[in-house]
Amino acid sequence: MEQIFPNREELERVNKKYGAIEGGKQHIGNLGKYLESIK
Repeated sequence: MEQIFPNREELERVNKKYGAIEGGKQHIGNLGKYLESIK
């Protein structure tokens, strides 16, 4: 998963407003758990 921002300020704004980085980490973690469960 990758998101490209036009500049550092926009990245920091989105992360602060939406918790984007932490949310992405949780999403990837949940995806990993799901994939393990369907093996």
